[in-house]
Amino acid sequence: MFPATRSGGEIGTFTDIKAALVTATKSKDDGATLDGWTWHGFRRSFASALGGAGIQEAVADAALNHRQADTRGGVLGVYQRSSRRPEQVRAMGLWGRLLRNALDGKEAVENIVPLVARAN
Repeated sequence: MFPATRSGGEIGTFTDIKAALVTATKSKDDGATLDGWTWHGFRRSFASALGGAGIQEAVADAALNHRQADTRGGVLGVYQRSSRRPEQVRAMGLWGRLLRNALDGKEAVENIVPLVARAN
């Protein structure tokens, strides 16, 4: 999924990716570094941003591949096994738009939904 730049093969671990990112930013002259972060922080940011944008917690949990029983107790945790795939797809699309807007320095607009043409 993530090709290694030197070997052309795949990167074996996310630890290697993190180390490469930290090293690359330390060599820049602007003083910005990517030190002091964890991959789990990305998951937390993802869930927090989607929650702030109105995505249901259960949908964000499903997108993070959390089992319902891990995050919900009682009857719901035992019986609710839906993958919520259509809602996950919408949540991931929203996440992409939130990231793109942040990278472009634009304010996120959650109530705009792109229309997709269907073949008859």
